[in-house]
Amino acid sequence: MTKPTRADRTLVTGQHGTVEYAIRLDDTMEVRDFFDSQSISIRAGFGVLFTRLTNDRRIQDVRQFHPVDEMWVFKKGDFRILTMQLGTRWLLLHWYKKNRDKIELGAKTHARTVYSEHMQWEAKHQPNVTRKP
Repeated sequence: MTKPTRADRTLVTGQHGTVEYAIRLDDTMEVRDFFDSQSISIRAGFGVLFTRLTNDRRIQDVRQFHPVDEMWVFKKGDFRILTMQLGTRWLLLHWYKKNRDKIELGAKTHARTVYSEHMQWEAKHQPNVTRKP
């Protein structure tokens, strides 16, 4: 697989930041694969949230975007996307379909693994990127 370009991994660029796909060590982007397989209405629904976040720095409806431990979760319909913030960048780590009200431990564990791999990927491919917690 070829190394993803900045355009490949950036979903939304706004006035106050970007929403980007996290990249695994094998150069895959799981959330991008999920997005590409979804209907236009699902993509548009999440797109509105991502655009609000990058342009307004917030999403007022806590039912659609709220913190979970060190992560944040985007919600649209039955789908959830776990993300982490790096300065003005939001990394989309893991998606899953809701099956209960609580986030399963496995989803958070997987998201943390993807985050760790992404940081390793960046260190290897972009050593000069500023990393802010």
